[in-house]
Amino acid sequence: MGLTGNALHVWRRISSEDRHKMSWKDYCNWIQTTFSSPLTLQQAIESMDSLKQTGSATIYIQSFNNLVAAISSQGVQYPEAHLCVKFRQGLKPHLRADSDLFSFSSNLKQLQIETERLDEFHWRQNKALKQNNNSSNSNGNFRSSRSSAKSETSPM
Repeated sequence: MGLTGNALHVWRRISSEDRHKMSWKDYCNWIQTTFSSPLTLQQAIESMDSLKQTGSATIYIQSFNNLVAAISSQGVQYPEAHLCVKFRQGLKPHLRADSDLFSFSSNLKQLQIETERLDEFHWRQNKALKQNNNSSNSNGNFRSSRSSAKSETSPM
């Protein structure tokens, strides 16, 4: 069978009886209709050109890889270096400018792994900064509310 991950999960949704009745041709058709992209080649290429990271790197990587699969299912194979350039173009500006990612110019998988690592690092760093700002703002608001209350009761 050779199915793994999501494909195996979807396969197991088919009743055992229906799976056993399936011929090789039926199986190939099921694979094609279940997992092929609904995009035409032109739509997939245009989508790849306009794809931008708006959320996590993980979601962006999944969308990018789906487009690569849609394009390759139409018989078009891009060189790995081209895919790396396209992938970088859609990243958020802080990741696109990160010099660590420039060392991965012809290995898409490694580029994606490093992008996820850096995105996670930036996310944790921003989260910590926001927490620090929130705690200092809440202290500041407390002081200003005390001093304004004091000034209302104190004569000028």
